[in-house]
Amino acid sequence: MSTRHAAGAARHRSTPFRPRPGRAATIPLVAMLGLAALAACDDNGPSGPAAGDLVASVTGDAQSGTVGRALADSVSVRVTTRSGAPARGVTLEWQVVSGGGGELLAPSTRTDREGRSANLWVLGTRAGEQRVEVRARVGSEVAVLDTLTARAAPGAPYQLQLVVDTARVLAVGDTFRLAARAEDRYGNPIPAADLQLTWRALNPDVVSADASGRLRAVGVGEGVVEVQAGEVRTRAVIPVRVRVDRISSPFRMSSAGVSLLREAAGRVVGLGTFTSHATTGPIVWDLRDTVWEGQVMGSSPPASALHVTPSRAVYARFIEVRRSAGPGEPWSVVDELKHWYSFTGSGEVLFGSTLSGYPWESTCRMKVERYAAGALTDLALPVAYSRCDHDTNVLLAAGGERELYLSSSRGTLYWNGSAWTEVNLPGGEGPLVASRLAAPPGGGPVLAVVGRSLLYLLRNGEATRIRNPVEDAGGTIGGAMVDAVGRVSLTDREGVLFQTAQGWTRYPNSEGWTAGAITPGSDGSVWVSVSRPTEEMGRFSPVLEFALWRIRTRAP
Repeated sequence: MSTRHAAGAARHRSTPFRPRPGRAATIPLVAMLGLAALAACDDNGPSGPAAGDLVASVTGDAQSGTVGRALADSVSVRVTTRSGAPARGVTLEWQVVSGGGGELLAPSTRTDREGRSANLWVLGTRAGEQRVEVRARVGSEVAVLDTLTARAAPGAPYQLQLVVDTARVLAVGDTFRLAARAEDRYGNPIPAADLQLTWRALNPDVVSADASGRLRAVGVGEGVVEVQAGEVRTRAVIPVRVRVDRISSPFRMSSAGVSLLREAAGRVVGLGTFTSHATTGPIVWDLRDTVWEGQVMGSSPPASALHVTPSRAVYARFIEVRRSAGPGEPWSVVDELKHWYSFTGSGEVLFGSTLSGYPWESTCRMKVERYAAGALTDLALPVAYSRCDHDTNVLLAAGGERELYLSSSRGTLYWNGSAWTEVNLPGGEGPLVASRLAAPPGGGPVLAVVGRSLLYLLRNGEATRIRNPVEDAGGTIGGAMVDAVGRVSLTDREGVLFQTAQGWTRYPNSEGWTAGAITPGSDGSVWVSVSRPTEEMGRFSPVLEFALWRIRTRAP
């Protein structure tokens, strides 16, 4: 065993008193009696060499523990003379010299017959290295025998905080992590590597969380994330905005802009009016991935109907219904449908209306047909709705391949695949008369716009009222769409509005762009046509620059 003088004694290992790990400084009665006996035992009182000539060896040095708690092992000292004889009855003073208020069970003790004395060290409240000096007092002389050290780790989490980067704006589809900061009850920071965190997303339709703390922005709104460490938990609110991809177009159009917009299977098709100093006519533009194609359709009037099938065929009505079998394929008149003056579609099926005669003839009748696999079927409209003298300007919207809505100034009809029924306003307020109908290309609920801004969702022939911000502001709906699960999106003079689980959210117009036609995407995104005037003049008005916004309100 090595020895030290007053500068410090050598360390060795013994079998000390060991309190129960992880508990506060509660000291067993037997240990207290033993330590008290060591402290009180002076035999016949101090004798022999002066304090500065004593040598000490220590046990229980360099331990690790937790702030505010007793070390697992007691600390003890054996004091001898230079010749190695036990120094009996020496008064030892134990003094905490660093560590934020730690303490010893006994501030002073006496060595026993063997020159031994022990103490119990309760660590202070500051994490890091802590020190205790052991001093010998002989008469009026005091000398430092040795300095004991211990490493204090922070305690259990007491305060927990999630750090949100407010400068970062999260968009749908982003993945990210939040930093968690924790402190114990004394304010000591707990290293991140020592934290056992449990993550939970309280509204996973906005922000999701996995077990590792990886978070994902799933939908528009305010997500709430909760994290727990031990018995402590905290939450953070994570705003998520829409993701917008802006796709510029090489085309220029007249002030008529884009009237119709449809998407299916990744093919986006729009109809608008082309203009130049020499000519004006309808244009069909086609976006496939990032490749634009455009075709001016002669001098025909603007198209009045458009549908894209899951097989990526496109139907559009100019003077007659024309079809393009696929991207880059030529347009041809569909002979079976050339008498239609309005149509809609769902999947691979089309529905269209036609007249058997001229509107001013008393024998004229309107009929609605279903076109599937090259065959036409008459859906036999009720007599009251089939008279040409009543209303020939009808709206059609398909809720599926065997489900159709028809609206005129008389009211709205619903065809369920076998029979027609009238659709009334909720609460028996009378027939529903729509100014516009919209349906997802692959089928689903149908959206009816009544007047300038009233909205109704139509399912199975029943109408449900939907309040919306345009109505509340007394504005006018520009474009309207509904996706396959019933989420509504609108355009107005201020931008685009989206219906989410947490209410409505807006993506405003910017940089001079104005939102126009709108349609749901097959992947859950929303396609919006936007335009802004250029300095170029057409025949009667400024030529418009055109672009597409692909807006994602939820991640795929």
